[in-house]
Amino acid sequence: MISLENSVGLKVKITTNNNAIITGVIHSYNPNHGIISITDPEDSKKPKSTTLQILKTSFISDISFVNKQEAQTILNEKEKENEKSSSAIEINKKFENMLNKPSYVSIPAIGSNFQLKLANNQQKFKLNKILNSHSKMSKEGKEIFKELFNLLPQGDVNLTSINSEIVIFENHIRISSPYRPDDCRVVNGTGEEEDQQLEYITNVVKSIWEKLESQTKGG
Repeated sequence: MISLENSVGLKVKITTNNNAIITGVIHSYNPNHGIISITDPEDSKKPKSTTLQILKTSFISDISFVNKQEAQTILNEKEKENEKSSSAIEINKKFENMLNKPSYVSIPAIGSNFQLKLANNQQKFKLNKILNSHSKMSKEGKEIFKELFNLLPQGDVNLTSINSEIVIFENHIRISSPYRPDDCRVVNGTGEEEDQQLEYITNVVKSIWEKLESQTKGG
């Protein structure tokens, strides 16, 4: 099976445990929760109609690249970047015993860190802006929204202007007040894909509530 960490952005063919076939581009991969999100490459030609499929890696029996040559080219470029990093480590070892040893500074890393910090600040600003416009929302509801907002891909979580319902995956799933696991529901679409998404979101909400209740009890 291919490495999911290095395959984000590549088109793949996935076979599930029940022999269903899914083809699409890996949008994101979360190793901590064991999930990947898949998008349809054709959706890029249709604004406002992006479909996102959420799959647990435990449900996958096989995964392969659709265009192996293109995928290999991208993976080779990533490998070259890793080799450059390894070379920098060797240079540092060469000078590590010097009194006034030189320090290696990775210019690309500086740019990457800056972009990452900028993206994080923008994400926090957007989160605070949304929550500030829903001042009457319960403390627990805000915590649920915050956790989902930071967990899922950018743009996949929002709040309705009325009743402050949490909207997920472009209105596929909603969570209404008081934002308990039983308040999670599918509002758009039916089938195995929606059932998997609902099960995943419900489990995330359940774990957040367990954490909140544990903090309240002083656990």
